[in-house]
Amino acid sequence: MSTKLAKVRCLVIIGLLVLGLNWGSLPESAGVVNAAYDPSIGWNLVWSDEFNGTAVDAAKWSFDIGDGSQYGLAGWGNSELQYYRSENATVSGGYLNINIKRESFGGKEFTSARMYTQGKFDCLYGKIAARIKMPYGYGMWPAFWMLGRDFDRHNWPAVGEIDITEMRGGDGSTGDFTTMSTMHWDHNGSYAMYGQSYTNTEALSQDFHIYEVEWTPYYLYGKIDGIKYYEMDFYYADPKPLNEFHFPFFLILNCAVGGTFWNPAIANPGQVTAPLPQAMQVDWVRVYKNDTSAPVTWTPIPANDLQIFSETHTGNDVFSVDRTTLDTWAETCTITEDTLCSEGSKGWKVTVGSVGWMGFGVSSLYGNDLTGYTNSALKFDIRTTSTKQYKVGIKTSSVLECWVNLDSSVGYVADGNWHTVTIPISRYISIQPYLDFKYVNQYFMLASVGASQSGDVIYIDNVYWEKTGSGGPTVTPTPTGAATATPTPGGNPTSTSTPTPTSSESTPTPTPTPSGGYSQGVENSDINSVLIWFKPDGFNSAYVDIHYKVNNGLQLNYRMTNNSSTGRWEQTISDLTSGSTIDYNFTYEKNGFQYDSPWYSYTFNTTATPTPTPTATPTPTVASTPTPGGTLSSATWYLFNQTVSGVTPAGENMQTTKSAITGWQPIKTITTTSAYWYSTTVNGTYNSGAYTLVLWTNNPGSSSQVKVDIYKVNSDGGGATLIASQTQEAGTSSTGNHATTYTFSGIGAVAFSNQRLMVKITKTSGVDCTMVYNTNDFPTRLITP
Repeated sequence: MSTKLAKVRCLVIIGLLVLGLNWGSLPESAGVVNAAYDPSIGWNLVWSDEFNGTAVDAAKWSFDIGDGSQYGLAGWGNSELQYYRSENATVSGGYLNINIKRESFGGKEFTSARMYTQGKFDCLYGKIAARIKMPYGYGMWPAFWMLGRDFDRHNWPAVGEIDITEMRGGDGSTGDFTTMSTMHWDHNGSYAMYGQSYTNTEALSQDFHIYEVEWTPYYLYGKIDGIKYYEMDFYYADPKPLNEFHFPFFLILNCAVGGTFWNPAIANPGQVTAPLPQAMQVDWVRVYKNDTSAPVTWTPIPANDLQIFSETHTGNDVFSVDRTTLDTWAETCTITEDTLCSEGSKGWKVTVGSVGWMGFGVSSLYGNDLTGYTNSALKFDIRTTSTKQYKVGIKTSSVLECWVNLDSSVGYVADGNWHTVTIPISRYISIQPYLDFKYVNQYFMLASVGASQSGDVIYIDNVYWEKTGSGGPTVTPTPTGAATATPTPGGNPTSTSTPTPTSSESTPTPTPTPSGGYSQGVENSDINSVLIWFKPDGFNSAYVDIHYKVNNGLQLNYRMTNNSSTGRWEQTISDLTSGSTIDYNFTYEKNGFQYDSPWYSYTFNTTATPTPTPTATPTPTVASTPTPGGTLSSATWYLFNQTVSGVTPAGENMQTTKSAITGWQPIKTITTTSAYWYSTTVNGTYNSGAYTLVLWTNNPGSSSQVKVDIYKVNSDGGGATLIASQTQEAGTSSTGNHATTYTFSGIGAVAFSNQRLMVKITKTSGVDCTMVYNTNDFPTRLITP
């Protein structure tokens, strides 16, 4: 599904000039397609859903619910007009029907369904196909597509996206006849895409057609009814071979209504002329593998060291792995071999560049299986007199990376002598428990924490993972295949690509809180232009991006220009008229973290410059933002079954007193359909510290993975800001009631101004479980710091 996101850095469209390729159409289809499908010799079926039952198989699919507002993504980031409901996906007669209706629900005028396999099935390479009969008409946006398994709403396009088919219904003469296949990825910290189209002789709603991609380590083909019309060669489309597409993806089926897929966008329900109700009908979805589509893996021999750059430690040499390279990031430093070394005859000499930060890494294209190394230690020798702070990281899968700061605790001293640094791999796992050692693609990364000093020299030698060293206790990493995030394609992407490291050594929290603030403002430049500026307070920022809309139009995104004379980052917005409203916010870097400011609003006129006022409570909280209502003391919120009126999504109540009811009350069943609870309105600031949620469940019987999300929302439930998120297995031992404790550590201060706490609870896999939440004996409760 072509994702036109609300926040994209410096839009890069890789098209005719860069790729030597273009959008096009090929000859028409050969005719009606029946249900028979031959994947060809050598392909073996590994997963499928034939939709032969009477309901959607919950063991295979989960649902997105709502319009995205609960994630701060109204219209799912694409200005879509529908409200997704699981009830709109039905199974009968051997078909899945995604029913699109014109009906008022949840503040929207249309309903539809979106279903996905994240956490239940993902695939790496293969042949992925579906037999689909499309809906039709102006405003219909059906899609069968995939996202990288580690998608968490804020790391698109770094996880990658593969659109197997999507259709821009009723767009001109060919909209209902044309299928499109597109890929989206990260390009040097920005967004890139490439797609092609195929126009059939009749509308795609007239009959079923088979849409498929054939995906290998070297290329991806898109087909309709066996006719190839799309081809992407990974090694000629980008300076690096599209690293996102060498890790597992999950499947998505949905039909959106309206949005930015059309030009101009369909932003008003009255513009949709497609006859409704109708359905996107799916006969089957299948995934095949063959020998050539198997992932290229490399599993080192047990008990051997993993040699990265060493002449004395023999073992498995990472540079013998296919397409393993030493990469410097964005020309931030240069690396040469030098005779000043700690062992052997050569070492690395790293000279810091002049762009404000530095970083490099030893990378593998495919990601290799190092599950046997979780009990090892990363070791290397380093020599420098640089007074700047540095960190060392590893990266698994397409986006999951983790960093440890260099200090005396790991043996680092910047005194101009050689010192050996030892970092147990278990230390990385304790910081980022979802590191997936089946796909390690950065064995060793070094980067500055914040700005580095141009010309500084760092010598590095004898880099290896010591298999039998001080690796600490064995840690079993949690595979990212059991992903905890509910996918929200079309969300605000926050690039976690290599050129802009965003992780550092701390317990991961969804929204880090900076220790310092910033100032910002708007100045009139002339009679039709303004200058928006951002100035860090007490820290240097490697970059600042601005995202803005004029008169609530399409969002534009730019990397701001640094004015060294004023210390400000600046962006000019032109072609304004008196009374124009500009809504804007910033994304900025601080000490290796990436932060989003609140949204601000400014009304332009030619005679005055009003002070911009934020349109949302800041996240992260910045020092310049006044604290409403003072400091709040720790509170215990008990989850009750009373309905809260006037909130979306619909939810139930949280109160600071227990119910008078005693004993077990099995009121709520936790399923893949999210359930919501809201506090009363809150004014004030909760101190930084740990939030705790105690979830009581009654005898689930077998494994039930339950995700708990804590949000700050406006009084009507909109404008959601994620505070914390965690997934655990609900208590399953023996019979009776069981408490599962979710502890969310490392959360900064959170300010509320007539806003609510919202708790969202969702089963991500396993069986449904019964939640106890309105009793005195077994109360499910949220405890704030």
